Amino acid sequence: DGRVVDLEEMTYAEVICRLVELMYVAHEQRWVHESHLKLVVDFISRCECRMSATAAEIPISILLDTVEPTDYADMVVKLYPDSKTQLVTSEDVQFFVQLCKRRGQKPLPFIPVLDLDFGVLLLKDTTWQSEDLASVVDQDPQRVGIQQGPVAAQYSTRTDEPVKDIMDGIYKSHVSALLERLHHGDESSVPVVEYIGAEPTADLPNQVSAVKTETENVYHLPTDAELLPDHYNWLETLAGPNKSWLRALLTTPVIAQDARLADNHFQRLLRPRPGRKTTVYFDNGHPVALQIVGSSGNMELELRRIDEGRIVLTVHHKTVIGSVVLLKLEYSYCPGCILAPIHGSKVQNDEEIRRFYVEIAMNNSGAPDTKPDVQESELSLVVREFVISEDHIRSFCQNVENLSRHYAQTNSAGTASITSMYNLPAGKVMTVTNVIRRQGVPVATISSSTIVRGYYVSPSAAFRRVSGQRMSIMLHSDEDVAILESKEWFYYHEDTATQLQPNVIIEFCLDSEYRYLTDTAFSSIVTKGSVAIKSRTGKRIDVGTVDFQWGAAKGNPVIEYLERHKVDRRATLFDDGGYELTALSPEYVTKAIVPSSNHEYARLSFDGNPIHTNPYIADMAGLPGMITHGMWTSASTRAVVEQVAAKDCPERIRMYQTEFT
Repeated sequence: DGRVVDLEEMTYAEVICRLVELMYVAHEQRWVHESHLKLVVDFISRCECRMSATAAEIPISILLDTVEPTDYADMVVKLYPDSKTQLVTSEDVQFFVQLCKRRGQKPLPFIPVLDLDFGVLLLKDTTWQSEDLASVVDQDPQRVGIQQGPVAAQYSTRTDEPVKDIMDGIYKSHVSALLERLHHGDESSVPVVEYIGAEPTADLPNQVSAVKTETENVYHLPTDAELLPDHYNWLETLAGPNKSWLRALLTTPVIAQDARLADNHFQRLLRPRPGRKTTVYFDNGHPVALQIVGSSGNMELELRRIDEGRIVLTVHHKTVIGSVVLLKLEYSYCPGCILAPIHGSKVQNDEEIRRFYVEIAMNNSGAPDTKPDVQESELSLVVREFVISEDHIRSFCQNVENLSRHYAQTNSAGTASITSMYNLPAGKVMTVTNVIRRQGVPVATISSSTIVRGYYVSPSAAFRRVSGQRMSIMLHSDEDVAILESKEWFYYHEDTATQLQPNVIIEFCLDSEYRYLTDTAFSSIVTKGSVAIKSRTGKRIDVGTVDFQWGAAKGNPVIEYLERHKVDRRATLFDDGGYELTALSPEYVTKAIVPSSNHEYARLSFDGNPIHTNPYIADMAGLPGMITHGMWTSASTRAVVEQVAAKDCPERIRMYQTEFT
């Protein structure tokens, strides 16, 4: 039935049938090699011994001469019906393997078993394909890799022939063979088409109203999402009945991006959306543009063919302050490329996407001046002073369902610093730390890390800064203390009279900066900080400093040493390990209702990332739809913490951290 099974799971008749398929060239009525006939006959004789209680008057090996090899299995089943249901015994499995490996046996066009002889069997398996193309099973060239041999060598007529010439020769030979076979070598009789692709298959969906003229087709989609047409049928409708750049754009499964193939994101962009008006424009019967207008009457997306080979996609994005920013991506239409007639430059389009995001940031209220790509770790962005009004706080809290009444107007300013930028397998990690000041005094620190999936920073430009890392250790012997004192990075204060002692908590507060050599190794490490102990009265006494600088390394020796001796000094903030919010709180407190639109939160938070508010940008990013802001989820969850853990006293919360996975 086509399943892949082991030999032990096959019947005797199935093994015989498969042997003939692999070693008998039916269309030429010959065996790949005459010795293979003996192998098949020997296994059939073994089957006869298993199935027959007494010796047959005429051995089956003689009867085989009266039928075609393709009928061997049927003859065995006719004489011994049990061979159709009886699985091959373990003894006969070993017998079969030994038949395939017996000395003097000509190489087989298959691998009988995966064992220590696999390498030898693999070489033998490919021998026949390199000498006799007819031995390829089912004449399927996709199932084999033909080694250099008589078959391949006969077509090598030049020394040092470039690969391009070899591939061009194969391509042109195939074209010539098809031309001769289908059109008797007459090129003029070959039909001309726009490109080679599937024919139209769908009619206009009933849910869509349409007005068609010679110059345009206008389609109105229903406002009820339940009544939207099938995705495939909708794309077929927009593509039209004739092969064109628009049909290629909407129906081919992949597009070419530089040297790789990528999923066709146009099929996601053009999916049916409630209340949209879609217009396809024509010139002399050929599509020249496609436009989508939203239910509010604003232009959302446009596709336009600029000339014979250029297509421009324009996405209209409305920012949080109401201005419109355009994202323009350019593609090429290459009808001669059958697999992927639509081509795009990833490098060029990525640069346009970067410009698009920078312009959005510039349009947000209070955004800093645009900066070049980060090349060093001292870059800081100073945000001008801004006013947080009571009305703004009230609107924000209502949006995240925080019922707190603690509103206060304040003037604040902030300094944002990029504190880390390095690579993980998934993409680039960038950490931004923002210090909020009121009247020049720091009042809060906000740190945010983002993974930019699929994008990577050059290792020479990557860095990571860790500030205020606190670690506590305890050394249990004089020897351990002496080892710490001997470290080249540990220094006592010159004026200190206090020495480290065993069984005393030693506290380190460290700042480290790492520069990368590769994604997993550092080119330089700098770690500095303070060392203190606590007296028996609880007083903190500074006793020394850490000053460590190193070149290329896999890890930080200072941190690794402290990790080996550290003690858990985290305070127990809550009894019994903390609060179980969902069990102790009423449902209306712990159940968050996500807003139907992300626009209000984007406006209040100045987070204008279009993946939250523009469905087309979300589709291009490969998301299932516009996603709710992660910070909305964070703020909504904090509201629960304030009500339950802090007893509606938000000032009791000293630190709040959220991780998104």
